Amino acid sequence: MSRLIGFFLFLLIRGLISDANAAAPESLVSPVDAKKTQDCMKCHADPKIKGSLGRYTYIDPALFSETTHAIKGCVSCHTASEKHPDDGLRVSRVKCDSCHESAVKEYLASAHFDHASCTNCHNPHNAKSLAVVTSTQMNGQCTNCHKPDKVYVRHSSWLPQTVSHLEKLPCISCHSDTKEFVIAMYVEKRAANGNYEPMTQKEMAVVVRDGQMISRIVDDNGDEKISLAELRRFNFDSRPSGIRLQSMVLPKKVSHRIQVFKSRFDCISCHGSAPDSKQSAFVLFPDSRGERWTRMTVEEGAALDVLYGTPDFYMVGASATRSPWMSAIGLLIVSGGGGAAGLHLFFRVRTRSRRLKLHTTENAHKKGPEKHESHNNHEGESQS
Repeated sequence: MSRLIGFFLFLLIRGLISDANAAAPESLVSPVDAKKTQDCMKCHADPKIKGSLGRYTYIDPALFSETTHAIKGCVSCHTASEKHPDDGLRVSRVKCDSCHESAVKEYLASAHFDHASCTNCHNPHNAKSLAVVTSTQMNGQCTNCHKPDKVYVRHSSWLPQTVSHLEKLPCISCHSDTKEFVIAMYVEKRAANGNYEPMTQKEMAVVVRDGQMISRIVDDNGDEKISLAELRRFNFDSRPSGIRLQSMVLPKKVSHRIQVFKSRFDCISCHGSAPDSKQSAFVLFPDSRGERWTRMTVEEGAALDVLYGTPDFYMVGASATRSPWMSAIGLLIVSGGGGAAGLHLFFRVRTRSRRLKLHTTENAHKKGPEKHESHNNHEGESQS
């Protein structure tokens, strides 16, 4: 389950900085700032480095290099004297709202505002987009404060299939002010204990042919797009070997207005959305360390195909989840029941006069013997 939780959190954090990525491309970074970042990493890339307060100040260079903060440079958030670190002074820190103004504004209106700061949930040196993390990774941030056993107890009192919901859904899908959603799918494999866990890049490489991209495990023709036909082939061919696709509902855009929404207590808020909702989907493929995931677009509507899509997922009202065969069978059952009742009513009406006549005749026969018996009794009394 820990691998699954890590998978979803990875998707969340990158979404927080995606807008900043677009606004600050690497080509706009000052060469001076870039050099200063390199100077910083000469020391902070050492896992043993400690600051003036004795705290570890190590920054993983591989993870940091893929963040927007690395593109903007260390000096965009920190300032230090020319004598740093020999001066023993702590470097200054910029406030998050200097760049993430809209996110901070949303957060000020959330239930979290009085209980946690930005860095309680987000590591600025390992910030990831929603596009490249998993639900497990997303929820891992939440479990730092909200302990899983207590979360389960609170949800089990009203939420059906509590374990499935908590394992497969990011908390923010229900607890953020999100209006639009997408379907994210990932490949998982049955473990020795019978449970399914996300497949690693190494495990996928064993399945695909030598030298091919791991995405070929689903993307059969290698065109970097997954069609409905490829999705069907994968599900039919792979399930016997213990490999399958699993899905999760993710916010299309991250909202920092985190709180409890009454509308989320209604199953229809997810499972009864408009027919065209949740049709956008993609499959996630992990990197070698399982830290970041790459998206590959799936054909519109394919994710919710009832026979060939992901297991244990159904949304009432979505045309893609409707099987023509199941619809036909359901229609026959309903029609058969209604038809039987109709035929019964029809014959009851048609045979009403006959039944009334038969009933009258039966009553007459019953009254005849009664009169005869009464007459005999009367004669017996007279003789006595």
